[in-house]
Amino acid sequence: TLTMRLIDRPMRPLFPEEFLDEVQIVCVVLSADQENDPDMLAMIGASTTLTVSDIPFAGPVGGVRIGRVNGEYILQPTITELEESNLNLVVAGTEDSVVMVEAGASEMPEDELLGAIEFGQEAIKDIVGLQKQLAELCGEYLSKGRQCYVEGKLQTRQYEKDGETRYITEVVARDVVFLGGKQEKKPQQQDGFDYGPPPMDEEPF
Repeated sequence: TLTMRLIDRPMRPLFPEEFLDEVQIVCVVLSADQENDPDMLAMIGASTTLTVSDIPFAGPVGGVRIGRVNGEYILQPTITELEESNLNLVVAGTEDSVVMVEAGASEMPEDELLGAIEFGQEAIKDIVGLQKQLAELCGEYLSKGRQCYVEGKLQTRQYEKDGETRYITEVVARDVVFLGGKQEKKPQQQDGFDYGPPPMDEEPF
């Protein structure tokens, strides 16, 4: 829940007010070494996903955790380093501004805390820059027609299952554009979704 909140807080304000479509970003940890918290990687991955998509988003966003041991700031400290740190600061931002700060710390002068935020913002600039480079590469790739999409139609058919009549809606592909931008005619391809029997007061699709 905490990681979800860390991802949501800096990104939600960067969607346009008029954009009302539901967006879900699911971050899955496939491997962890018990020393490096994956939450900042999840935030960066979520931002990268939005940046390379066609979803309206005023990013990219970068996120970093800052620790402080023996008076020195540490970027992305390990769990062991955090045990010795008198600061646990999360900073998220765009290339030119900080959009979220969350901190836990022992007593610390204000100028040192501000210094930690500035230290994090410098690292965020590099992270955002890498996301922009990736977005440019993806944009160039897609502009050359190297995508795959399907043009087709929906059709519904009736069948029997477990003694009751059911209806299945299928996507029937007509024109398929494959990698490289070459459009080819392919035999009908079907992807069925079983919605069960329709309500009694409605006709089948």
